[in-house]
This record gives sequence, C-alpha cells and structure tokens, in this order.
Amino acid sequence: MMLFAAALVTLVLAHILRAVRHSMLFPADHRPRTFHLAVGLSIGYVVNTLLPLRIGELVRGLYVSVRASQSFGAVLATIVFERLTDLVAVSLILLLLPHLIAGAPAASPIGLAAMAGTAGAIALGALLVRRSRTTRRALWAATSVFNDRIHLSLIDAAWTLSQLVASRPARLRSYWLLTLPMWATYLASYALLGRATGVGMESVADALLAKPLSAMISASPLDRVLLLFACVAALSIITAGLVADGSGIQRAFRRTLRIGLPEVDASRSMSRSAFVRDEDYGAVLRAHFTDAKTAAAGFGVHGLDGAVVLRLLPGGSDALTALVGADDRFVIRKFAMGDAAAKLHEQARWMRQHRVDLPLADIIAERQDCAQYRYDMPYLASAHDLYEMVHVMPIDASRQILREVVDRVGRWHQAHIVGLCDESALDAYVERKVIANATAALEFARPQLPERYAINHEAYALSEWRRLLDGDWVRSQLRERWTGSIHGDLTIENIIVCPERCPGWYLIDPNPTNLFDTPLIDWAKLMQSLNLGYEALDRGPPARLEDDAIHLMFSRSRTYAELHDELDRLLKARLGDGARREVAFHELVNYLRLIPYKMRNQPAKAMTFFACASVLLRRYEAVAVG
Repeated sequence: MMLFAAALVTLVLAHILRAVRHSMLFPADHRPRTFHLAVGLSIGYVVNTLLPLRIGELVRGLYVSVRASQSFGAVLATIVFERLTDLVAVSLILLLLPHLIAGAPAASPIGLAAMAGTAGAIALGALLVRRSRTTRRALWAATSVFNDRIHLSLIDAAWTLSQLVASRPARLRSYWLLTLPMWATYLASYALLGRATGVGMESVADALLAKPLSAMISASPLDRVLLLFACVAALSIITAGLVADGSGIQRAFRRTLRIGLPEVDASRSMSRSAFVRDEDYGAVLRAHFTDAKTAAAGFGVHGLDGAVVLRLLPGGSDALTALVGADDRFVIRKFAMGDAAAKLHEQARWMRQHRVDLPLADIIAERQDCAQYRYDMPYLASAHDLYEMVHVMPIDASRQILREVVDRVGRWHQAHIVGLCDESALDAYVERKVIANATAALEFARPQLPERYAINHEAYALSEWRRLLDGDWVRSQLRERWTGSIHGDLTIENIIVCPERCPGWYLIDPNPTNLFDTPLIDWAKLMQSLNLGYEALDRGPPARLEDDAIHLMFSRSRTYAELHDELDRLLKARLGDGARREVAFHELVNYLRLIPYKMRNQPAKAMTFFACASVLLRRYEAVAVG
C-alpha cells in the first residue's frame, strides 16, 4: 500500500507537471492557472474513460476555456498540439522499452505506425493551414456549416495549431524542457506501481500507454487496478481543484519549477490573445482564411509584431487602420500589402514632407518588409474625427473649423501649384479613373437592374451613364488643368479635431498619388462627405433591391446640410461658379472610384454607391446645362 500510495502521489505530480508544461503553450501574459489546466486534464481523463472518440478532450477544452476566460479555439489547439507531441513521445517510449527493460513486450508495429501516421497527418495538416491558401479556403468552407461561433472557434483552433506546429523550438523551449522531466515522472510512477502490484514497470507502462482507459473497464483484474489507479489520481486533482482554491500551492509550485527555465517568447502573432474584441479577431481570421484581397488578410501575420489590437477602425482604402497597444503606449497603426503598401509608403513620405506647411499627423514608427508596409501615429485621447465632433459641437464651432481648413488648405494649394496637367496624364486620368470605373460599375449593375430603374421612387436609366464612357465628353468637363501638391482624400473623417494640437485640428490619410493632381479634388472630397453624407452611408445599412427599384436611406444630418451650404458658399467665393461646377464633377468621379473598391471589399455596399453616383450624375448634368 505504501508503494501504491507513492505511485499515486507521483502520478498526481506528473499530471501537475503536465499542466505546467501545457501552460507554456500560451502567451506569457495570458496563461491559465496551473490548477485550471490540471483539473481540466483530469476531467478529460474521466470522461475519456466513460465515452468514446476522445470526447474528454473537448470537455477539457471547454472547462479550461470557461474557468480561465480563454478562447475555446486556442485552448483546443494547445490540447491537440500537446497530444501530438505525446504521440511522438509515447511511440519512442514503447519502441525503446524492450531494449531498456528485459522482458518488456515488444510494441506492435501496426500500433506504432498508427501513432506515427496520426502525428504526421496532424502536423502536415497544420503546416498546410499555415502555408496553403487552398487549404485555408477549403477549411473555411468545410466549417461554415456550423453557426458563426462554432465556425470561428474551429478556424481559431486550426490557425493556432498551425502556429504552434510551425514555431521555432526556441519559442517553446520551456515546453520542451519540461517534457523530459514530465515523462520521467510518469515512468517513475509506473515503476512504483509495477513494484506495488508485482507485475513490473514494463507491463504497467505498456498497459497505460498503449491502451485507452475505456478499454480497461471490462478487461483483466490488472487492467481494472490500473484503471482505478488512473481514476483515483484524476479524481484527487479534480477534488483539490474544485474544493480548494489552490492559489498558494500553485504559486509555490510554479515558482519552484520556473527556476532556471527560459521565458517563453511572448511576441504575439495572429491569436485571440492579441485582440481585445472577438469581432476584430473574427474579421482578421475571415479575411485570412477566405483569401480576401484586403490588408486584413495579412495584418495578423505581418502587421502585429507584438502589439495588442484594441479596435479595428473604419477606413475607405485598401489599408487597414487599428488602435493598438505597442511598446507600452497606444498608437494608431496603418498597414497595407502589395500595391497598397507602396501607396501607404508614399503617404508617409508625403506627410513628412509637408508637416511644416500643414497640420498633419506625426509618424512615430514605420516598418517595411517585402510587400508589406506599416506606420504608427500617436494616439491622442482628445483627438476625434470631425464627423463625430460636428454632431456634438455647436454648429458655429463646426463652421469655424471648416472655414479654417478651407483657408489653410487653399493657401497651401496656391503655394504649391506646379503647372498645367500633362496631356498624357490627363488622358490616363480620364481612361482609368472615369471610363474604367464607370464601365466596372455598369458591369456590376446590369445583371441586377433593368434599363429603367428607380431610386427611392424616382426614375433613372442606365443609358444616362453613356456620357461617362465618352472620353471626349469627360475631357470637356475638365477645364481647370492647374496641378500641384494636394491632400487627395480631404473627407470630413480625415480631419481630426484635437485641442492638444495647434491649431486645434490636423489632417490624416492623404492620397497624393493621383494622376491628375488638381486642387479641385480636395474640395470634391469635402463635398463627397457633406453633399450626400458619405460617412453615414458608409456606416449605415446597404441599399435594398426590390424588383426594379433601389431603396436607399440618405441619412445626411441637419448639421451636415448646414456645413454643406457653408462649404458651397466658401467655394463659390474662392473659385467662381465655373470651377465650383467642376468640383461637382470630381465629386462624381470620387463616387465612381468607390464602386469598384466596394465591389472588392464590401460587395453589399456596392449598390449603395452605384445609386449615389446615379444621383450625382443627374444633378451634375442639370447644373452643367443650367
């Protein structure tokens, strides 16, 4: 009985050591308590004894997820990884046991092959999830039969497992360093039990390692003793974990075991612990697994670099914007890939070049790596975009900021005029920004709309778009050919109100890479916001198609309407009626450019902006004729 008790205590110690080792698979600042893991492990053992198909591992994952406030997908991935490494360890132990202990039974070649094959299949599948777009898309489609919560949990588990399998040994060195003493403790327990029962360590090890516990229920008397042994150890841990808090024991135990152990690499990649909000992590996972051509698809892999994402921010470009915690401070991070990365890099260069002449956001860090680029701006607690502020400030204060922006940007335009637009650049602008986008918009609309359709009960026709396909007509609308440095995306939400910064506001997110850099584009961007209420349209519900009609809610606020009238007055006084009409044409072009973008990134919103372009085209022609 003394040997049996010693074997039991040693087995409990091995289980706790396994729980400590399991904790090393989590980020250092996001680890579950050891006792939560040990209790979950023990519950899994008991359930696996009673139920087939390793159901206990799912129960174990659910318990740890709930008790430790962890993502179920991440916990499940760590359990699968742990079992993967156990398959390798058990295979080696069973293979070497006959060579180390005389009389030990030889392992079944079929059993060893099954273990090795299972481990290899899991590892290969995990690596394919990490490296193969086809595999990710197939996995996304296969798991989409479940509801959203289960779907994302399974995707989270697959991705987290792929990261663990692909991790460099140095990143998980604490896990690997604990593996040897953990298995040594298990084998010591088996040796003590072998002596207590008189059957020898080799028989105990072969039975407990090579057979599932459920197979021992109706087997030989020895198997039932071994089953009792395993269950008593598991139930002891469950009782200790559920009845007693165990925090003092846990701290002392872990403090002892952690002496001399290297800290796990806490750098975060795309994992649930790197995101404060479930919906943001889900959005990044969805983009990555569906191979969406957006910055979100690569942000989790290339854009975090140890940061914690507090919130993904709305944006209307191919770059992703997020509020993140990095290097013990909050920053606004912008990230892009491919062609958009080059544009983002040019954006940063432009902001540095003109920060003396214009109130612009500071760039405090940047990183370029192959086809990815990102930069960070400081997060200022008092900073809010003008879209938010105009709806809480007195209207006179909003008008004052608008007048300051128009005056400051207008004077900056005059100081940076460089000459007339080159004819080849103008031709490219007409072809690529107007005709090509109008063609794409019509190709999108024709399968869904007849020639004659309605927008909010007003009749329209697709034939009205023919003018936008006529290069001569388009060129004839562009009479103001002076070009220079422009912001290029001067929407209301890119004006940041900030009392901490002089003059109380600054600009973000320029788009300086236009083919035709006319200052009228900046004024057209302001009109894009205030005329139809772009920001509300972008945040609101999509247009609804019903028979031959588009139903669209124009939710421009009264504040926006008053600011639109103020902007219209300012532009007429600054530009004259002719150039003001041309601003309206560039506003239409802005909406044309939004349609293909929405088709790629938010297909449900594409019809919204097609309807807006239809409205603006008719209004422009009415003004131009008048």
